[in-house]
Amino acid sequence: MAGATHFLTPTGQASLVDDAVYGWGADMLTVYLRCDPARLQALLPAGLKVADGLCMAYVGAFQSTSEDQPAAMLRNPAGAVYNEAALSIACTHGDRQGYFPAFVWVDKEWSLIRGWLNGYPKKIGAITLARPHPYNPVTGGLREGAVVGGICARHGFTLFRLGLTVTRAGDAGDLRSRPATFGHRHWPALHPTQTPVSELVEVNRTDLRVGDVWAGEPFIELGSAPDEALDCFADHEVLAGVTYSYGFRIGGATRLASIGERPSGR
Repeated sequence: MAGATHFLTPTGQASLVDDAVYGWGADMLTVYLRCDPARLQALLPAGLKVADGLCMAYVGAFQSTSEDQPAAMLRNPAGAVYNEAALSIACTHGDRQGYFPAFVWVDKEWSLIRGWLNGYPKKIGAITLARPHPYNPVTGGLREGAVVGGICARHGFTLFRLGLTVTRAGDAGDLRSRPATFGHRHWPALHPTQTPVSELVEVNRTDLRVGDVWAGEPFIELGSAPDEALDCFADHEVLAGVTYSYGFRIGGATRLASIGERPSGR
């Protein structure tokens, strides 16, 4: 049967996710934080080491299509756009520097499942990014004094709010980028006869392009929810904020190591 995920049918047409390389374009609002490294380490899978406490919180509006179905935005627009929010931790794997997305929320189930396949720990949430449109006669576009806002919520609880008041035009150097994105592909066994998967991976992200960067005064407000664990980020120093656009491809994830059963108390 063709197809990468359910529904598995002879043609593969009902698969939730294409078995192909995907391309992304996104508008982003990112706030950089510094948190307690010891508390962050507890969120990292074995094999990753927290850097200096650098973290990033972001809200983004994404569009994506696979190389197999480049016309998806015409045939199925709802299957090509989604919103995403995340809290990511700067870390290292040996000499390799990267980020580990500890918590990610998206608003489409196909993005959630595709993320799980690539090692992104995603949940469903309600995410909104608001950026000034260049043709809006009241706000104008991105410029000095413009404001950008984002919010992530789940089950009626606000998880975090981000904001930025633009003070200057920026460039790619204002993004505290690191070359790698690490993930944890985790598919537990729910019965002794099943085979679990738990492995540290590096996402195969290529063709990265960044533009339309603006920097400014950032704002972040963390919330809480009964089924979340945001306390590791609660005590933080706000470092910087940017809004920008970027694009990239992802072609699966490379396995780095097997991860044993998570010790109790972590």
